[in-house]
Amino acid sequence: MTTTTSVYTCPYCRQTSAGAGASCPSCGAPLDIELRTTSGGWIELPPIADMARIQVGHSQVEVSGRNAPIADWSLGAGESVYFPHHVLVWKEPTVELSPMPLRRAWTRHRAGLPLVMLSAKGPGRIAFSHDRAGEALALPVEAGASVDVSEGHMVVASESIDYDWNESNVWYATNPQSADVADSGAGL
Repeated sequence: MTTTTSVYTCPYCRQTSAGAGASCPSCGAPLDIELRTTSGGWIELPPIADMARIQVGHSQVEVSGRNAPIADWSLGAGESVYFPHHVLVWKEPTVELSPMPLRRAWTRHRAGLPLVMLSAKGPGRIAFSHDRAGEALALPVEAGASVDVSEGHMVVASESIDYDWNESNVWYATNPQSADVADSGAGL
């Protein structure tokens, strides 16, 4: 008797899996979707399918909803994730929360309030979502790689990802009519 094992390589995150289920267990991309390439040659990432399950270490996250997706994490014992405080939806009592130290924390704000980064340690369940409509993307990050994310857009990251804040030196004027505002600008 011969057994054939099927190996699926996701065209988006390039991780291999058995190809079972409706979505990639590493990034949540639907298995049956065709690659879409822009005129500039970029591959468009598909939104995570509703109810996609993604494996992260011994933890699992289920992403549900299309307009304002929610990421429901089942944290494994001793595993942790970190996140900005404003994306926390709920948590079980077994999940331990603790603040994360931030470089230049006193100058970083969201909607006029200080930005607070928290760490959640399992076991237990915890859920995250933004307070606005949009898509959720899962980005598997290989060792030594980095990803730049606009601070207000990151939802959650696993403990194996280092977090740091960098000055972008990109400025914009919120009121081009005013020379004072255009000269001083506001940081991204």
